[in-house]
Amino acid sequence: MYNRGISLKSNITAVIRTMLILALFTAVLLFSRSFVFAEDAGITVQLKGETVRSFSMEELQQIAAEEGDLSYVFSGWNTFPTYRKFTVKGPTIRKLLEEAGVINDVTDTGTVTFSDGVYKVSLTGAQLFGEKRYCYPQGNLVDPIKGIIPAESYDGATGIEAVLSIGPSNEDPTLYIGQVAPNEENRPAFVHYLKYINISTLPAPVCGTVESVPASGSVCGKGSEIILKGNLSSQEYIYYTWDESAAPDYGSVMYNSGANQGIDTIPVLPDKYGIFHLSVKVKGYGKQDGDVQVFEFKVLPDAPVGVKAVPASYHSAKVTWNGTSDASGYRIYRALGSGTPVFYKEVGPGVLSLTDTNLNTGTAYTYQITSIVDQYGTSWESPCSLKVSARPALTKPTVKLTARKKQVTVKWSKVSGASGYVIYRSTKKSSGFKAVKTIKSGKTVKFVNKKLKKGKKYYFKVRAYRTVSGKKVYGSYSAVKAAKAK
Repeated sequence: MYNRGISLKSNITAVIRTMLILALFTAVLLFSRSFVFAEDAGITVQLKGETVRSFSMEELQQIAAEEGDLSYVFSGWNTFPTYRKFTVKGPTIRKLLEEAGVINDVTDTGTVTFSDGVYKVSLTGAQLFGEKRYCYPQGNLVDPIKGIIPAESYDGATGIEAVLSIGPSNEDPTLYIGQVAPNEENRPAFVHYLKYINISTLPAPVCGTVESVPASGSVCGKGSEIILKGNLSSQEYIYYTWDESAAPDYGSVMYNSGANQGIDTIPVLPDKYGIFHLSVKVKGYGKQDGDVQVFEFKVLPDAPVGVKAVPASYHSAKVTWNGTSDASGYRIYRALGSGTPVFYKEVGPGVLSLTDTNLNTGTAYTYQITSIVDQYGTSWESPCSLKVSARPALTKPTVKLTARKKQVTVKWSKVSGASGYVIYRSTKKSSGFKAVKTIKSGKTVKFVNKKLKKGKKYYFKVRAYRTVSGKKVYGSYSAVKAAKAK
Protein backbone atom coordinates (compact mmCIF):
# COMPACT_ATOMS: atom_id res chain seq x y z
CA MET A 1 0.00 0.00 0.00
CA TYR A 2 2.87 2.36 0.86
CA ASN A 3 4.64 1.59 -2.43
CA ARG A 4 1.47 2.19 -4.46
CA GLY A 5 1.15 5.63 -2.86
CA ILE A 6 4.72 6.53 -3.81
CA SER A 7 4.10 5.36 -7.38
CA LEU A 8 0.93 7.46 -7.68
CA LYS A 9 2.71 10.52 -6.30
CA SER A 10 5.56 10.03 -8.78
CA ASN A 11 3.11 9.76 -11.70
CA ILE A 12 1.36 12.98 -10.69
CA THR A 13 4.71 14.77 -10.39
CA ALA A 14 5.69 13.54 -13.86
CA VAL A 15 2.41 14.79 -15.37
CA ILE A 16 2.81 18.22 -13.76
CA ARG A 17 6.42 18.44 -14.97
CA THR A 18 5.32 17.56 -18.53
CA MET A 19 2.55 20.18 -18.47
CA LEU A 20 4.99 22.87 -17.27
CA ILE A 21 7.46 21.97 -20.04
CA LEU A 22 4.72 22.17 -22.68
CA ALA A 23 3.50 25.53 -21.34
CA LEU A 24 7.04 26.90 -21.37
CA PHE A 25 7.61 25.60 -24.89
CA THR A 26 4.36 27.23 -26.11
CA ALA A 27 5.27 30.55 -24.51
CA VAL A 28 8.75 30.48 -26.11
CA LEU A 29 7.21 29.60 -29.48
CA LEU A 30 4.71 32.46 -29.32
CA PHE A 31 7.39 34.89 -28.17
CA SER A 32 9.73 33.71 -30.94
CA ARG A 33 7.00 34.13 -33.55
CA SER A 34 6.21 37.62 -32.33
CA PHE A 35 9.90 38.49 -32.27
CA VAL A 36 10.45 37.11 -35.78
CA PHE A 37 7.61 39.19 -37.13
CA ALA A 38 8.87 42.23 -35.30
CA GLU A 39 12.39 41.72 -36.69
CA ASP A 40 11.38 40.58 -40.19
CA ALA A 41 8.37 42.84 -40.62
CA GLY A 42 8.04 43.89 -44.23
CA ILE A 43 6.12 43.01 -47.36
CA THR A 44 7.24 41.15 -50.46
CA VAL A 45 5.21 41.85 -53.58
CA GLN A 46 5.16 39.13 -56.23
CA LEU A 47 3.83 38.92 -59.77
CA LYS A 48 2.91 35.40 -60.88
CA GLY A 49 5.01 34.05 -58.02
CA GLU A 50 8.14 36.06 -58.86
CA THR A 51 9.35 38.77 -56.46
CA VAL A 52 9.16 42.28 -57.93
CA ARG A 53 9.67 44.40 -54.81
CA SER A 54 10.21 44.06 -51.09
CA PHE A 55 9.27 46.80 -48.65
CA SER A 56 10.81 47.30 -45.22
CA MET A 57 8.78 48.69 -42.35
CA GLU A 58 10.46 52.03 -42.80
CA GLU A 59 9.44 52.10 -46.47
CA LEU A 60 5.87 51.17 -45.60
CA GLN A 61 5.77 53.97 -43.07
CA GLN A 62 7.13 56.39 -45.68
CA ILE A 63 4.37 55.40 -48.15
CA ALA A 64 1.77 55.96 -45.43
CA ALA A 65 3.30 59.38 -44.67
CA GLU A 66 3.05 60.33 -48.34
CA GLU A 67 -0.68 59.57 -48.17
CA GLY A 68 -1.03 61.83 -45.14
CA ASP A 69 -0.36 59.34 -42.35
CA LEU A 70 -4.11 58.81 -42.06
CA SER A 71 -6.15 56.71 -39.66
CA TYR A 72 -8.87 54.47 -41.05
CA VAL A 73 -11.90 52.98 -39.32
CA PHE A 74 -13.14 49.58 -40.48
CA SER A 75 -16.25 47.64 -39.50
CA GLY A 76 -15.79 43.91 -39.37
CA TRP A 77 -18.15 40.96 -39.23
CA ASN A 78 -17.00 37.39 -38.88
CA THR A 79 -20.05 35.31 -38.03
CA PHE A 80 -23.01 37.14 -36.54
CA PRO A 81 -23.03 38.66 -33.99
CA THR A 82 -19.24 39.04 -33.72
CA TYR A 83 -19.22 42.62 -35.01
CA ARG A 84 -16.33 44.99 -34.21
CA LYS A 85 -14.84 48.28 -35.31
CA PHE A 86 -11.12 48.73 -35.93
CA THR A 87 -9.00 51.88 -36.17
CA VAL A 88 -5.77 51.34 -38.10
CA LYS A 89 -2.95 53.30 -39.74
CA GLY A 90 -0.86 52.41 -42.77
CA PRO A 91 -0.61 52.66 -46.55
CA THR A 92 -3.45 51.74 -48.87
CA ILE A 93 -2.98 48.55 -50.87
CA ARG A 94 -3.52 50.54 -54.06
CA LYS A 95 -0.61 52.88 -53.23
CA LEU A 96 1.60 49.97 -52.21
CA LEU A 97 1.04 48.19 -55.54
CA GLU A 98 1.61 51.45 -57.41
CA GLU A 99 4.99 51.79 -55.66
CA ALA A 100 5.78 48.19 -56.63
CA GLY A 101 4.89 48.98 -60.26
CA VAL A 102 2.27 46.21 -60.56
CA ILE A 103 -1.01 48.07 -60.12
CA ASN A 104 -1.76 47.74 -63.83
CA ASP A 105 -1.34 43.98 -63.65
CA VAL A 106 -4.36 43.70 -61.38
CA THR A 107 -7.41 42.72 -63.46
CA ASP A 108 -11.03 42.37 -62.43
CA THR A 109 -11.03 38.59 -62.86
CA GLY A 110 -7.41 38.03 -61.76
CA THR A 111 -6.50 37.54 -58.12
CA VAL A 112 -4.41 39.26 -55.49
CA THR A 113 -3.38 36.81 -52.76
CA PHE A 114 -2.37 37.97 -49.28
CA SER A 115 -0.42 35.51 -47.14
CA ASP A 116 1.49 35.21 -43.88
CA GLY A 117 3.37 32.28 -45.38
CA VAL A 118 0.76 29.74 -44.28
CA TYR A 119 -2.68 31.29 -44.13
CA LYS A 120 -3.78 33.11 -47.26
CA VAL A 121 -6.76 34.94 -48.66
CA SER A 122 -7.32 35.78 -52.31
CA LEU A 123 -9.38 38.67 -53.63
CA THR A 124 -10.27 39.28 -57.23
CA GLY A 125 -9.24 42.61 -58.66
CA ALA A 126 -12.93 43.55 -58.73
CA GLN A 127 -13.33 42.71 -55.03
CA LEU A 128 -10.20 44.62 -54.07
CA PHE A 129 -10.55 47.73 -56.20
CA GLY A 130 -13.72 47.52 -58.32
CA GLU A 131 -16.33 47.23 -55.58
CA LYS A 132 -17.18 50.21 -53.39
CA ARG A 133 -16.43 49.23 -49.79
CA TYR A 134 -17.41 51.00 -46.61
CA CYS A 135 -17.13 51.18 -42.85
CA TYR A 136 -20.60 50.70 -41.33
CA PRO A 137 -20.48 52.14 -37.80
CA GLN A 138 -24.12 51.07 -37.24
CA GLY A 139 -23.47 47.46 -38.24
CA ASN A 140 -24.43 44.49 -36.09
CA LEU A 141 -28.09 45.22 -36.76
CA VAL A 142 -28.79 42.27 -39.02
CA ASP A 143 -31.94 40.47 -37.95
CA PRO A 144 -30.65 37.16 -36.53
CA ILE A 145 -33.67 35.20 -37.75
CA LYS A 146 -34.80 36.80 -40.99
CA GLY A 147 -31.35 37.99 -42.02
CA ILE A 148 -32.77 41.36 -43.10
CA ILE A 149 -30.60 44.48 -42.78
CA PRO A 150 -32.55 47.42 -41.29
CA ALA A 151 -32.08 50.75 -43.04
CA GLU A 152 -30.30 52.27 -40.04
CA SER A 153 -27.48 49.76 -40.49
CA TYR A 154 -26.32 51.88 -43.41
CA ASP A 155 -26.33 55.15 -41.45
CA GLY A 156 -22.96 56.89 -41.27
CA ALA A 157 -21.35 54.63 -43.89
CA THR A 158 -17.93 55.89 -44.98
CA GLY A 159 -16.21 54.78 -48.18
CA ILE A 160 -12.86 53.11 -47.56
CA GLU A 161 -10.09 51.34 -49.48
CA ALA A 162 -8.14 48.28 -48.51
CA VAL A 163 -5.34 49.24 -46.10
CA LEU A 164 -2.20 47.59 -44.79
CA SER A 165 -2.12 48.23 -41.05
CA ILE A 166 1.38 48.86 -39.71
CA GLY A 167 0.35 50.19 -36.32
CA PRO A 168 1.48 49.04 -32.87
CA SER A 169 -0.50 45.79 -32.93
CA ASN A 170 1.60 42.67 -32.47
CA GLU A 171 -0.38 41.16 -35.37
CA ASP A 172 0.73 43.82 -37.85
CA PRO A 173 1.18 44.09 -40.76
CA THR A 174 -2.50 43.22 -41.31
CA LEU A 175 -4.75 43.48 -44.35
CA TYR A 176 -8.03 45.29 -43.71
CA ILE A 177 -10.85 45.57 -46.23
CA GLY A 178 -14.21 47.29 -45.91
CA GLN A 179 -17.67 45.84 -46.41
CA VAL A 180 -19.87 46.16 -49.49
CA ALA A 181 -22.90 45.73 -47.20
CA PRO A 182 -23.27 45.45 -43.41
CA ASN A 183 -23.77 41.69 -43.58
CA GLU A 184 -20.65 40.87 -45.60
CA GLU A 185 -18.40 38.56 -43.59
CA ASN A 186 -15.13 40.39 -44.18
CA ARG A 187 -13.10 39.46 -41.11
CA PRO A 188 -11.86 36.18 -42.62
CA ALA A 189 -10.03 38.45 -45.08
CA PHE A 190 -8.14 40.29 -42.33
CA VAL A 191 -4.78 38.57 -42.86
CA HIS A 192 -2.47 39.08 -39.86
CA TYR A 193 1.35 38.93 -39.89
CA LEU A 194 1.13 39.66 -43.62
CA LYS A 195 4.38 38.94 -45.52
CA TYR A 196 3.49 38.28 -49.15
CA ILE A 197 1.24 39.86 -51.78
CA ASN A 198 1.08 37.89 -55.02
CA ILE A 199 -0.71 39.03 -58.19
CA SER A 200 -2.04 36.49 -60.67
CA THR A 201 -3.54 37.40 -64.03
CA LEU A 202 -5.15 33.98 -64.47
CA PRO A 203 -8.96 34.15 -64.33
CA ALA A 204 -10.26 33.40 -60.85
CA PRO A 205 -12.43 30.29 -60.53
CA VAL A 206 -16.20 30.68 -60.48
CA CYS A 207 -18.12 30.04 -57.28
CA GLY A 208 -19.97 26.76 -56.93
CA THR A 209 -23.67 26.08 -57.23
CA VAL A 210 -26.24 24.92 -54.70
CA GLU A 211 -29.29 22.70 -54.75
CA SER A 212 -32.49 23.11 -52.81
CA VAL A 213 -34.30 20.66 -50.57
CA PRO A 214 -37.11 20.23 -51.47
CA ALA A 215 -36.18 20.44 -55.14
CA SER A 216 -37.22 23.29 -57.38
CA GLY A 217 -40.77 22.79 -58.63
CA SER A 218 -41.95 21.24 -55.37
CA VAL A 219 -45.26 21.95 -53.67
CA CYS A 220 -44.76 23.25 -50.14
CA GLY A 221 -46.87 24.30 -47.19
CA LYS A 222 -46.80 27.85 -45.85
CA GLY A 223 -43.70 28.35 -43.68
CA SER A 224 -41.99 25.20 -44.95
CA GLU A 225 -38.23 25.19 -44.56
CA ILE A 226 -36.04 25.42 -47.65
CA ILE A 227 -32.51 24.07 -47.27
CA LEU A 228 -29.74 25.19 -49.63
CA LYS A 229 -26.65 23.05 -49.85
CA GLY A 230 -23.60 22.64 -52.06
CA ASN A 231 -19.94 21.71 -52.04
CA LEU A 232 -18.73 25.18 -51.10
CA SER A 233 -15.55 26.40 -49.43
CA SER A 234 -15.51 28.19 -46.08
CA GLN A 235 -15.05 31.52 -47.89
CA GLU A 236 -18.03 31.12 -50.22
CA TYR A 237 -21.31 32.63 -49.11
CA ILE A 238 -24.89 32.11 -50.26
CA TYR A 239 -27.11 35.15 -50.73
CA TYR A 240 -30.79 34.93 -51.66
CA THR A 241 -33.88 37.02 -52.33
CA TRP A 242 -37.58 36.39 -52.94
CA ASP A 243 -37.76 39.60 -54.99
CA GLU A 244 -38.17 38.45 -58.59
CA SER A 245 -37.18 41.88 -59.88
CA ALA A 246 -33.71 41.87 -58.25
CA ALA A 247 -30.74 39.52 -58.33
CA PRO A 248 -29.22 38.56 -54.96
CA ASP A 249 -26.00 40.30 -53.98
CA TYR A 250 -24.19 41.70 -50.92
CA GLY A 251 -26.93 43.14 -48.76
CA SER A 252 -29.38 40.39 -49.64
CA VAL A 253 -30.18 37.85 -46.97
CA MET A 254 -27.17 35.64 -46.27
CA TYR A 255 -28.21 32.00 -46.00
CA ASN A 256 -27.37 30.17 -42.79
CA SER A 257 -24.49 32.43 -41.85
CA GLY A 258 -22.61 31.15 -38.84
CA ALA A 259 -24.95 28.19 -38.30
CA ASN A 260 -22.39 26.59 -36.02
CA GLN A 261 -22.40 29.71 -33.85
CA GLY A 262 -26.10 29.46 -33.11
CA ILE A 263 -27.65 31.82 -35.67
CA ASP A 264 -30.53 30.55 -37.75
CA THR A 265 -31.13 32.39 -40.99
CA ILE A 266 -32.43 29.39 -42.90
CA PRO A 267 -35.07 30.77 -45.23
CA VAL A 268 -38.73 29.84 -45.00
CA LEU A 269 -41.37 30.23 -47.62
CA PRO A 270 -43.32 33.52 -47.62
CA ASP A 271 -46.24 33.80 -45.27
CA LYS A 272 -48.73 33.60 -48.12
CA TYR A 273 -49.82 31.28 -50.89
CA GLY A 274 -48.88 31.28 -54.54
CA ILE A 275 -45.98 30.52 -56.89
CA PHE A 276 -42.69 31.99 -55.70
CA HIS A 277 -39.15 32.16 -57.01
CA LEU A 278 -36.12 31.98 -54.76
CA SER A 279 -33.11 33.59 -56.47
CA VAL A 280 -29.72 32.46 -55.17
CA LYS A 281 -26.14 33.57 -55.87
CA VAL A 282 -22.89 32.24 -54.39
CA LYS A 283 -20.15 34.80 -53.78
CA GLY A 284 -16.68 34.12 -52.44
CA TYR A 285 -13.33 35.80 -51.88
CA GLY A 286 -10.90 35.17 -54.72
CA LYS A 287 -13.67 33.80 -56.93
CA GLN A 288 -15.95 35.16 -59.58
CA ASP A 289 -19.61 35.26 -58.62
CA GLY A 290 -21.64 32.20 -59.47
CA ASP A 291 -24.60 32.49 -61.81
CA VAL A 292 -27.96 33.40 -60.34
CA GLN A 293 -29.95 30.23 -59.69
CA VAL A 294 -33.73 30.43 -59.54
CA PHE A 295 -35.77 27.86 -57.63
CA GLU A 296 -39.54 27.77 -58.00
CA PHE A 297 -41.88 26.69 -55.23
CA LYS A 298 -45.64 26.43 -55.20
CA VAL A 299 -46.94 27.34 -51.76
CA LEU A 300 -50.32 25.71 -51.15
CA PRO A 301 -52.62 25.27 -48.15
CA ASP A 302 -52.19 22.14 -46.07
CA ALA A 303 -54.24 19.12 -47.08
CA PRO A 304 -56.90 18.16 -44.53
CA VAL A 305 -55.97 15.33 -42.17
CA GLY A 306 -58.06 13.00 -40.04
CA VAL A 307 -60.29 12.18 -43.02
CA LYS A 308 -62.74 9.32 -42.35
CA ALA A 309 -65.63 7.75 -44.25
CA VAL A 310 -68.31 5.46 -42.77
CA PRO A 311 -71.64 4.12 -44.03
CA ALA A 312 -74.51 6.31 -42.79
CA SER A 313 -77.41 4.23 -44.13
CA TYR A 314 -78.26 1.77 -46.90
CA HIS A 315 -77.93 4.61 -49.44
CA SER A 316 -75.54 7.13 -47.83
CA ALA A 317 -72.01 7.58 -46.46
CA LYS A 318 -70.65 10.18 -44.06
CA VAL A 319 -67.24 11.79 -44.62
CA THR A 320 -65.50 13.83 -41.88
CA TRP A 321 -62.18 15.69 -41.67
CA ASN A 322 -60.17 18.08 -39.50
CA GLY A 323 -60.14 21.77 -40.37
CA THR A 324 -57.03 23.55 -41.65
CA SER A 325 -55.76 27.06 -40.89
CA ASP A 326 -56.73 29.87 -43.26
CA ALA A 327 -59.27 27.64 -45.05
CA SER A 328 -62.01 29.48 -46.98
CA GLY A 329 -63.71 26.17 -47.72
CA TYR A 330 -63.20 22.54 -48.68
CA ARG A 331 -63.68 20.52 -51.85
CA ILE A 332 -64.86 16.93 -51.84
CA TYR A 333 -63.74 14.55 -54.57
CA ARG A 334 -65.50 11.21 -55.12
CA ALA A 335 -65.02 8.03 -57.16
CA LEU A 336 -66.69 4.64 -57.52
CA GLY A 337 -64.55 1.84 -56.17
CA SER A 338 -60.81 2.47 -56.38
CA GLY A 339 -61.01 4.92 -59.28
CA THR A 340 -59.54 8.41 -59.31
CA PRO A 341 -61.84 10.79 -57.41
CA VAL A 342 -63.26 13.73 -59.37
CA PHE A 343 -64.72 16.96 -58.05
CA TYR A 344 -68.10 16.43 -56.42
CA LYS A 345 -68.96 19.31 -54.11
CA GLU A 346 -67.55 22.39 -52.33
CA VAL A 347 -68.50 23.43 -48.78
CA GLY A 348 -67.80 26.45 -46.58
CA PRO A 349 -65.01 26.95 -44.02
CA GLY A 350 -67.01 25.84 -40.99
CA VAL A 351 -68.24 22.61 -42.58
CA LEU A 352 -66.14 19.60 -41.59
CA SER A 353 -68.42 16.76 -42.68
CA LEU A 354 -70.58 15.65 -45.59
CA THR A 355 -73.35 13.05 -45.78
CA ASP A 356 -73.38 11.74 -49.34
CA THR A 357 -76.81 10.38 -50.31
CA ASN A 358 -78.56 8.49 -53.14
CA LEU A 359 -75.81 5.89 -53.24
CA ASN A 360 -76.03 2.20 -54.09
CA THR A 361 -76.08 -0.24 -51.21
CA GLY A 362 -72.88 -2.26 -50.98
CA THR A 363 -70.98 -0.18 -53.55
CA ALA A 364 -67.62 1.23 -52.44
CA TYR A 365 -67.19 5.01 -52.74
CA THR A 366 -63.77 6.64 -52.42
CA TYR A 367 -63.29 10.20 -51.17
CA GLN A 368 -60.53 12.81 -50.99
CA ILE A 369 -60.72 16.30 -49.47
CA THR A 370 -58.82 19.49 -50.29
CA SER A 371 -58.77 22.84 -48.50
CA ILE A 372 -59.28 26.15 -50.31
CA VAL A 373 -57.78 29.53 -49.37
CA ASP A 374 -59.01 32.72 -51.05
CA GLN A 375 -56.19 35.27 -51.18
CA TYR A 376 -56.17 38.57 -53.04
CA GLY A 377 -58.92 37.43 -55.39
CA THR A 378 -57.30 34.08 -56.19
CA SER A 379 -58.24 30.68 -54.78
CA TRP A 380 -55.42 28.32 -53.86
CA GLU A 381 -56.20 24.64 -53.40
CA SER A 382 -54.22 22.20 -51.27
CA PRO A 383 -53.02 18.80 -52.42
CA CYS A 384 -55.57 16.03 -51.89
CA SER A 385 -55.90 14.27 -48.57
CA LEU A 386 -55.38 10.56 -48.22
CA LYS A 387 -58.09 8.40 -49.82
CA VAL A 388 -60.83 6.93 -47.66
CA SER A 389 -63.65 4.58 -48.66
CA ALA A 390 -67.08 3.55 -47.41
CA ARG A 391 -69.89 1.22 -48.56
CA PRO A 392 -73.51 2.18 -47.80
CA ALA A 393 -74.96 -0.75 -45.86
CA LEU A 394 -78.16 -2.09 -44.37
CA THR A 395 -78.29 -1.87 -40.63
CA LYS A 396 -78.18 -4.89 -38.35
CA PRO A 397 -81.62 -6.03 -37.14
CA THR A 398 -82.43 -6.63 -33.48
CA VAL A 399 -83.91 -10.08 -32.85
CA LYS A 400 -86.32 -11.37 -30.17
CA LEU A 401 -87.41 -15.04 -29.76
CA THR A 402 -90.56 -16.50 -28.20
CA ALA A 403 -90.75 -20.27 -27.57
CA ARG A 404 -93.98 -22.26 -27.78
CA LYS A 405 -94.97 -25.90 -28.18
CA LYS A 406 -92.55 -27.35 -30.74
CA GLN A 407 -92.03 -23.92 -32.30
CA VAL A 408 -90.13 -20.64 -31.91
CA THR A 409 -91.40 -17.25 -33.08
CA VAL A 410 -88.67 -15.00 -34.45
CA LYS A 411 -89.29 -11.25 -34.50
CA TRP A 412 -86.84 -8.55 -35.63
CA SER A 413 -86.65 -4.81 -36.05
CA LYS A 414 -87.49 -3.37 -39.44
CA VAL A 415 -84.43 -2.40 -41.47
CA SER A 416 -84.72 0.73 -43.59
CA GLY A 417 -84.24 0.04 -47.30
CA ALA A 418 -84.49 -3.75 -46.92
CA SER A 419 -86.08 -5.78 -49.75
CA GLY A 420 -86.38 -8.77 -47.45
CA TYR A 421 -84.75 -10.88 -44.76
CA VAL A 422 -83.09 -14.26 -44.32
CA ILE A 423 -83.54 -16.28 -41.11
CA TYR A 424 -80.75 -18.69 -40.12
CA ARG A 425 -80.92 -21.54 -37.55
CA SER A 426 -78.50 -23.88 -35.85
CA THR A 427 -78.35 -26.22 -32.89
CA LYS A 428 -74.91 -24.80 -32.05
CA LYS A 429 -74.15 -21.28 -30.91
CA SER A 430 -71.13 -20.62 -33.14
CA SER A 431 -71.51 -22.85 -36.20
CA GLY A 432 -73.83 -24.91 -38.35
CA PHE A 433 -76.23 -22.11 -39.29
CA LYS A 434 -78.43 -22.71 -42.34
CA ALA A 435 -81.08 -20.52 -43.97
CA VAL A 436 -84.51 -21.75 -42.95
CA LYS A 437 -86.58 -18.95 -44.44
CA THR A 438 -86.23 -16.05 -46.91
CA ILE A 439 -88.70 -13.24 -46.44
CA LYS A 440 -89.32 -11.37 -49.71
CA SER A 441 -90.82 -8.24 -48.17
CA GLY A 442 -89.05 -5.52 -46.26
CA LYS A 443 -92.20 -4.93 -44.25
CA THR A 444 -92.44 -8.44 -42.82
CA VAL A 445 -90.67 -8.68 -39.47
CA LYS A 446 -91.95 -12.03 -38.10
CA PHE A 447 -91.40 -15.73 -38.78
CA VAL A 448 -92.72 -18.82 -36.91
CA ASN A 449 -90.42 -21.80 -37.10
CA LYS A 450 -92.58 -24.93 -36.51
CA LYS A 451 -92.10 -28.72 -36.14
CA LEU A 452 -89.16 -28.35 -33.75
CA LYS A 453 -88.16 -30.99 -31.20
CA LYS A 454 -89.58 -30.57 -27.77
CA GLY A 455 -87.01 -29.48 -25.18
CA LYS A 456 -84.27 -28.86 -27.77
CA LYS A 457 -82.37 -25.57 -27.79
CA TYR A 458 -82.18 -23.64 -31.08
CA TYR A 459 -80.06 -20.66 -32.11
CA PHE A 460 -81.28 -18.00 -34.59
CA LYS A 461 -79.87 -14.98 -36.38
CA VAL A 462 -81.27 -12.67 -39.07
CA ARG A 463 -79.90 -10.41 -41.75
CA ALA A 464 -81.57 -8.06 -44.21
CA TYR A 465 -80.92 -7.86 -47.94
CA ARG A 466 -81.59 -5.30 -50.65
CA THR A 467 -81.95 -6.08 -54.32
CA VAL A 468 -79.66 -3.83 -56.36
CA SER A 469 -79.57 -4.26 -60.16
CA GLY A 470 -81.09 -7.73 -59.81
CA LYS A 471 -78.61 -8.92 -57.16
CA LYS A 472 -79.03 -9.31 -53.42
CA VAL A 473 -76.77 -7.14 -51.27
CA TYR A 474 -76.79 -8.36 -47.68
CA GLY A 475 -76.48 -6.45 -44.43
CA SER A 476 -74.76 -7.66 -41.28
CA TYR A 477 -76.06 -10.55 -39.20
CA SER A 478 -77.97 -9.82 -36.05
CA ALA A 479 -76.71 -11.04 -32.73
CA VAL A 480 -77.33 -14.76 -32.13
CA LYS A 481 -80.33 -15.50 -29.94
CA ALA A 482 -81.33 -18.85 -28.36
CA ALA A 483 -84.65 -20.46 -27.32
CA LYS A 484 -85.74 -23.95 -26.23
CA ALA A 485 -88.84 -25.40 -27.90
CA LYS A 486 -91.53 -26.42 -25.42
